[in-house]
Amino acid sequence: MCLLRYNSRVLAVMKFLNQVAFEKHLFSLRSTETLFLVLAAEERELKDLSFKVKESLVTKGQAFDVQVFTCGKDSIASILEAYNSMSLFSKNKVIELCDVHVLNANEWKIVKEKFTTHQEGVFTILLAKKRVKLPDEAQKRAVELDLLSEKPWDHKKRLMGLLFEYVKKANKTITYEAIEQLVELVGVDYGKLLQQLESLICFTGARTSIDIKDLSYLNIARKKQKTWQLAEYLTWGEGGMGAVSDMNDSDFYSLLSQVRFRLNVGVKIKEGIHPDEIAPSLLQKYLRYSERLSKDYFLKAFLEVYDIERLSRRGQFSTSLLFDMLFVKLSDLRKDIPCMATSPA
Repeated sequence: MCLLRYNSRVLAVMKFLNQVAFEKHLFSLRSTETLFLVLAAEERELKDLSFKVKESLVTKGQAFDVQVFTCGKDSIASILEAYNSMSLFSKNKVIELCDVHVLNANEWKIVKEKFTTHQEGVFTILLAKKRVKLPDEAQKRAVELDLLSEKPWDHKKRLMGLLFEYVKKANKTITYEAIEQLVELVGVDYGKLLQQLESLICFTGARTSIDIKDLSYLNIARKKQKTWQLAEYLTWGEGGMGAVSDMNDSDFYSLLSQVRFRLNVGVKIKEGIHPDEIAPSLLQKYLRYSERLSKDYFLKAFLEVYDIERLSRRGQFSTSLLFDMLFVKLSDLRKDIPCMATSPA
């Protein structure tokens, strides 16, 4: 949280980098705080956070009309009209502007003049997937949440907390292992995670608990589990592999991408660079795996993956044959290149 003062005057935005602290502040807002800026990468997160802002206003006894606009789709004229018109059913109104990062310089200049000028009973919520800078004169009554600066493992940890809360609201419990595995399989897309979690809640029916075995209900989990396991085995030579007979082109390109990611992590480990893009628990596993592999292996494996992808684009070979070729090439590399293990600094 950042609050800059000069001669007892607030000059800078109340800025939060932590969602919990931001939500806590929402229920102790000053009367002058009528402008909210939320920065996050995912649409579902932005919508949920906007709802929490409006929920806090209701809790404070505010009755208001809500008007929602999507920048780039709705006209600037319609946004200006919302600021200039009287509220029909309440003396207060909330104007929510989504995707404000897509506004060009001229449009931003026009819109910011409206929310910068204080209007009694008017609250503005700005949602953006990229950073936007508030005018200095607007910052003294603004509250900002910036989730774009999160480290990958902090982002994952926060999402896992949100998923636990979502299950709790459905009057169920879920194990930590199940949540962690779900994130590994689906990725850190909050919207997709909630979709899969809702499926798990439905599948488990009257049962009040969800554990890691329940993930087998999910088609996406089964497919991604297979791809994830294959990428682990191809890169490190660790874990099981399973069948690949039903792999299509899309699955194969996803597999190549995951192998490249792991090879890049391996190179960083051998160069003593901390790979910030993975969680600490996963890093510990990869550190163990890389002990018997050399930097030369990872670099040459990159070239083999490139060659296989180039062959696949020609359309002359089946996916199963390309996979077999990649499997043999990387396996031979691990055997032929002597271990020159180094530990990260």
